[in-house]
Amino acid sequence: MLGNLFRYSIPRHHVRHNPSLLLFSHLRCVDRHPRSWDTSHNVTRMNVVESIVYPTERVGMARAHHPSRSSGIPAAIRERGRQRRDIVVSSAFDFAFQPIVDIRTGVPYAYEALIRGPRGESAGNVLAGVALPLRYHFDQAIRERAFNAAMSLGLSTRLSINCLPNALLRHDRNIQRTVEAAEASGMSMRDVIFEIVEDEHIDDQKALAHVFRAHRDLGFKTALDDFGAGYASLSLLADLHPDIVKVDIALVKGVDIDTTRQKIVRGALAICRDLGIEIIAEGVETTGERDFFASEGVTLMQGFLFARPAMRALPLPLL
Repeated sequence: MLGNLFRYSIPRHHVRHNPSLLLFSHLRCVDRHPRSWDTSHNVTRMNVVESIVYPTERVGMARAHHPSRSSGIPAAIRERGRQRRDIVVSSAFDFAFQPIVDIRTGVPYAYEALIRGPRGESAGNVLAGVALPLRYHFDQAIRERAFNAAMSLGLSTRLSINCLPNALLRHDRNIQRTVEAAEASGMSMRDVIFEIVEDEHIDDQKALAHVFRAHRDLGFKTALDDFGAGYASLSLLADLHPDIVKVDIALVKGVDIDTTRQKIVRGALAICRDLGIEIIAEGVETTGERDFFASEGVTLMQGFLFARPAMRALPLPLL
């Protein structure tokens, strides 16, 4: 299939005026310069990109080859292309689930849905294959697929889903579709947690705060992931007022034997408590790390010590 795509010649000005063609330009670049890709992830990225690109309208590709006819694509065709991209993006990845444990009871407080590629590739590798113009569609597909995947496994507690912050800024349609998807799957909005990470620059932090409030007004919970990992953590905390903060693994690792980390973590915990924010320690891998956070009053934890992520399963935690 990719061989057929490479036969199309796409002028630069068409790529510039039609973001959906960026993927074709990217693929042609890869075809000509294979060394520019990390060979260890070559197959992964190509598979994901191939899945996303395929549904683009044939008429759109033909008009990209004929500049004189490129400007009058009917709205119905564009919408059909968008709908198909959503469907195909949703089939390009899977989920592994990892419990967030309440150590007082040993019962999962929630399960986090972690994106994986078709062969178990990491979320980072999957996302690397998604062009920027399609990340909103990808983010929405994550939500819809996560609801259905978790409920099909018999989820009886909360579900935590990672979100791309800039995709959330398209909140009007995003929230409506999210509510519809949750209801269709049988998921209660009160049991859904949306986590945002600092992996990408946030275009409009104040607007994102408004979106957070809109989600909370509907009953969803909001979380700030990787707290303490990025330079903007405190600023995000002030603007977003999340329900939950997840302490980053970089601060968790070795905290039981590192007095500097202990002071930083205690300061972060104090801020969160003053603001009425729930705290989750993520990346807990040793009993020493668990015991430190337990001694500081943290009862929600996540990490390999309790359970590793499992593909298409809800693993039970070990205490």
